[in-house]
Formats: sequence, C-alpha cells, structure tokens
Amino acid sequence: MSVYLRFNRFVPIARELEAKADQVTRKAAFDCQRIAQQLCPVGLTGNLRGSISAQHVGHGIWSVYVGAHYAAHVEYGTVHSWGEIPEQPYL
Repeated sequence: MSVYLRFNRFVPIARELEAKADQVTRKAAFDCQRIAQQLCPVGLTGNLRGSISAQHVGHGIWSVYVGAHYAAHVEYGTVHSWGEIPEQPYL
C-alpha cells in the first residue's frame, strides 16, 4: 500500500512574498526620499526640499516625486539670455 501526501503551499507563500515585497519597496521609496532631501539644495524657504515625498501608488508600487514646479530646473539646470544656472542633481 502506498500513501501520497500533497501539499500546495503556493498560495500562502505568494501572500507572504507580496507582503515582504511591499515592505521592501516601501523602505526603498522612503530611503530615496530621505537621500534626495539630504542632497537637495536649500533656498530661502526650503520649499523644494519639503516637496519631495514618497507615495504608495498601489499593489506594492511606490513613487518618489517632487512637487515644486521648478524642481526640474534645479535638477538639470537652465540656460537663459541673462545667464546659465548650473544643474544641481539631487534626485
């Protein structure tokens, strides 16, 4: 007589993996936010630094964004007729 036992642990493993992946991506997003805020040049108001934030988009996906409208000008620099503002990468 033979006895076969089958255990399908894929469902609980998948749940655990999803939870762990969300933890890892969350930590990575907040680490990115923290480092960007440390590297960000601070003007008179600190608005640029304060506008950097991490946000949960959904299903383990996180986004780090900068809300200040002039963020790209600081990151990449600008060239105007009156002069050049050099890039100051922080993100």
